[in-house]
Amino acid sequence: MSSSQPACRLGGSVSRLPELARVDARVPWRATALNRALAQTPEQGARAQIRAALDPDMAGGTYIGTYIGPTRGGELRGPIGVAPSARDLTHRERLWALSEELTDVYYQISSA
Repeated sequence: MSSSQPACRLGGSVSRLPELARVDARVPWRATALNRALAQTPEQGARAQIRAALDPDMAGGTYIGTYIGPTRGGELRGPIGVAPSARDLTHRERLWALSEELTDVYYQISSA
């Protein structure tokens, strides 16, 4: 069995994290209301991680080396699948190059 897993993210989720982290209480109520309108529930947000951990197609399957998460609403909500941004080769290459540049960590990856 492979130990490779896809990368995944929860998308946008409404939670009590700002309250528990004691984030500045002056955050306008409109921003909180907008977040609640656009984001998913925490349970919906956990779907990508649960799928990555339990779906047999994920570990050692067709999704190795990819990125899954919500596929709608700017990848903040919706059904879980391969994120549209992960399918754009130019986008992936730009992100990789920028990540190397900003972290000053470079990898030599062979296709062998």
